[in-house]
Formats: sequence, C-alpha cells, structure tokens
Amino acid sequence: MITEEFNTFVRTHIEDDLPRLVLDAAKYPGVDVRAAALRIEGLRKIKDKLPEWYACSGVVIPAPVSAEQCSSAFTGEYKQRFISPGTLVYDLTGGLGVDSFYFARAGARVLYAEPEGSLCRAALHNFKALGCAHSITVVQSTAESLWEFFPDLPSPDLIYLDPSRRSDDNSRIYDLEACSPNVVELRELLLHKALRVLIKISPMADISRILTLLPATKEIHILSARNECKEILAFMERESTKKLSHRIFCEPGFSFLMEEESRASAEREALLGNRVPNAGHYLYEPGASVMKSGAFFLTAQRYAVSKLHTNSHLYYSDKAIPDFPGRSFVIERVLPFSSRELKRLSALYPKANLAVRNFPLSVAQWRQRTRIADGGNDYLFGTTVRTGSGDGHFIICTTKIDEKP
Repeated sequence: MITEEFNTFVRTHIEDDLPRLVLDAAKYPGVDVRAAALRIEGLRKIKDKLPEWYACSGVVIPAPVSAEQCSSAFTGEYKQRFISPGTLVYDLTGGLGVDSFYFARAGARVLYAEPEGSLCRAALHNFKALGCAHSITVVQSTAESLWEFFPDLPSPDLIYLDPSRRSDDNSRIYDLEACSPNVVELRELLLHKALRVLIKISPMADISRILTLLPATKEIHILSARNECKEILAFMERESTKKLSHRIFCEPGFSFLMEEESRASAEREALLGNRVPNAGHYLYEPGASVMKSGAFFLTAQRYAVSKLHTNSHLYYSDKAIPDFPGRSFVIERVLPFSSRELKRLSALYPKANLAVRNFPLSVAQWRQRTRIADGGNDYLFGTTVRTGSGDGHFIICTTKIDEKP
C-alpha cells in the first residue's frame, strides 16, 4: 500500500547512502526501510530519464526494474505524433505508465492495461499525482485477455504495446517472438481491433526481420539520444501489405523508403570515393539512427558526400554539409596506419577521442599501443579507405565542428 508517510520517508532520504540507510533500519521503527531503499533506487533511475516524474513529490516507483524498462521523456513525447486530441488509445502493456501518461498529455483518452497488480496500483497513484488520472482508465489484464474480460470495449484508434524483453531469469531478449506478449501471434487480433498499431521494439532488433514478422508495418521509427539508439517503433496499419513501401524514420529528420537504399546501393561505384581525403576536407559520421537503418549508400547520394569504403561507414567531402544527419568534423591530417605513424601519433595527440570503422585494431588495442589518453577536442578515426591503388588503412585526425542534438 502506498501511504503518504512512506512516500515522505522515501523523498526525505532520496540522497542517502542506501547500504547505510538499510543498516540503520532500527532507527526508523514502523518503516520498511528495505522497501524504501528499493523505491529510492527506482526514483534515482528516472532522475534524468523522466525529470518531470522525479520532480513530482507524489510519484512512486514500485521497483527499480520498472524504471529501467520504461520509456524516457524523449521517447514518450515522440510517440505523441501518432495521435491527436480525442484519440482513443489502448496501452496493452502499461508497466510504469510512462507512455500512457504522454498519450494523455497530448489529449488522448487512454486505457492502461497491465497484469501486475503492484504496477496498476502505482500507475493509479502516479496518474493522480501527475494530474492526468481523468484521461486514463486503469485495468488489470494481460494484452491477450483484455477482450475476453471486457468484450464490450469500444474500438480504439490506436493500440500500443511495449513487449517485455526480459526472460524469467531477468536476462535480455532480442527476438521479437520471444518477448511477452508475443505480438507476432497477436498481430491479426490487434489489427482486427484497431486500424493502427504501434509496437516498441528492442534497439538491437534487426529491421528486416521486424518487417518479415510484422508485414503490415508501414513505418519504422528509430529513436536515438546522445548518439545511442534507444527504441525502434513499428507502426502498422490494417490496410498495409507486404507490397507497400516501408518508410524508415531516423532521428533527427532523416527518412527514406527501403527501395531508395536498394537503388543507391546499385550505384555504389559512383558513390564510393577513390582517394584519401586531404587536410581541410570534411569527415562525416552518421548518427546512431542512420547507422541502425542501414541507409549507407543513400546517405552518400542524398548529401553529395563520398563513402570512404563499402564497409567503412564514414563519408567525406571538400565542403561542409550543414544538415548531415550525424556528426561533422574538419580533417587536420591523414596518416597511413603503421607502427612508425602510431609512435608519431601519440606525440601529436597525447589526448584524443578514438573511434574505429573497419580497422585492424579495436579502440582498446589502439590506446594500449599508443597510450593516448581519452578525451579532449581531437577525434581520431582508424578506418579503411578505398584508393586508386586499392584499399588502405589510415588514421584520419579531425576536430569536431558540429553535433546534432
């Protein structure tokens, strides 16, 4: 049971050393200090992820794992584009309730369904604390059983699911068919109940496999923050078929049809460079979403840049491309990869950020051989370049000039 006294204790001790707090449990008679420590741990996990929730003194986190698995403010707000005010949304994997909250915040009427009673109780409590309880109905049910328990439910405009990607022993699952609920088995039922279905999928999932398992997918959205892929969203529509084009949306602001990359790949010879870039040229590294999408040759085509090598997903040009979907660098020097140049490198760059793309050494091996410290304003890329005389390994030394948020 969530009591005001217990919640006050949690918030009062939010900055405490948790092992010490548990050891001193005898000082707090009448308080389940171990349970409080778990609540505090959960709140700490949402401090940066969900700052509005963390700042709300009434919010409780029933367990740290629920905070680990929930959406962030960024991804929750992103999903608001799939609805409009008045939309009826069924969130069939309610969990902590973050996505339901953001749907409601955008004006939707939401049915939150979750089989675990403790999460339902926490969601009810949190929705009231956050001021959105009037827009969200909470029911305790699995996605599979919802219509069996509530046969007269109205048809929703959108069904949303975030299948659990944890096994019984709490290890991570990446296969969509092994997640719970199994949306592959449920897809026909879901599309029978709603015209549109949105599914959150592991960022490690293979996009081609997603499209195979969920053939009604019209759009794939790849969400990244701080150059790390966070979520993949599969947006399905009842009328969609395998014959329709699949559009891929990458953050920030880059989208394409699958066949566009196929056509660009067929023209790879025209898109590959044939020389080593020079000092003063510009180097481009695609963002995490673009890398995940596999739009490697289309990126070169669309932004008029040359790809260093078929398997080196870096690009260069002799002019700056301000809207490139990723990070941009100005090249200071290009060095051939050799023991002699590695020794010289550490003198030139005692401190630098290292990255490898299609290169014989890992970053750890590179640092071990050169003793270059991590950090600073210089960025060194070890990579393979296609040249007029064949492939060669090079170290491209750069400084960053731009980074998309």
